[in-house]
Amino acid sequence: MSAVDDSLGKLADKLSVSREEVARGIVRIANSNMVNALKTGFRSTGATTHETSL
Repeated sequence: MSAVDDSLGKLADKLSVSREEVARGIVRIANSNMVNALKTGFRSTGATTHETSL
């Protein structure tokens, strides 16, 4: 995992934030992308999120 740690460190340095903040931001982006993919899937089938559970 040292490659991941090195990459987080480089990005954190460029953004002047901590590694934890960079990791948190990556998770937020990934979560947002997953939510958008689910919404797109629901829209294409005509279902709503209220009618379905995961």
